[in-house]
Amino acid sequence: FLADSSQKSIVMLGNSLTSRMDWNKLLNRHDIANRGIGSDITEGFVNRMNTVVALNPKICFVEGGVNDLARRIPDDEIIKNLKLVIHTLESDSIIPVLTTVTYVSTDYRRARLFNRKVKRLNKALLFMAAQSNVDVIDLNPSLTDGRYLKKEHSEPDGIHLKLYSYIIWRDKIVEILIRNDI
Repeated sequence: FLADSSQKSIVMLGNSLTSRMDWNKLLNRHDIANRGIGSDITEGFVNRMNTVVALNPKICFVEGGVNDLARRIPDDEIIKNLKLVIHTLESDSIIPVLTTVTYVSTDYRRARLFNRKVKRLNKALLFMAAQSNVDVIDLNPSLTDGRYLKKEHSEPDGIHLKLYSYIIWRDKIVEILIRNDI
């Protein structure tokens, strides 16, 4: 992160789903900082908000929660962390945008049980976002069958996205950037 510390218009904050993409290339821009870290949890986001705020971005896309669920962190703690991230961003005049947790595919261990947890967390996340008047990107309608991540969008581990699946995510990001004139 120290190597890329100049001012950016957009920050992508998240876990491995965020870190695995070259967002500047995908969005054909040069003003995006990738602040994704593999296996990161929402508490990690809170602990490194200074690396986001220091870039003085206009908008920050926040994607996380799946690793929290895998580590059995309670939903209320995840929501508390995301609220703190939103509050920190807004207090520095940065537009927050949340991303729901994407379901895992049937290749993921105990996928049915895990996706029940994802559904419950997403319900709380959407409620919190509505209360906070924060935009949300939900990839589940496009990448899942409503219960599981579709195989054509899933890496063999059942959790990570295939490269072309990021195009769907990109298109949703572009809509928000256009709406906010960024």
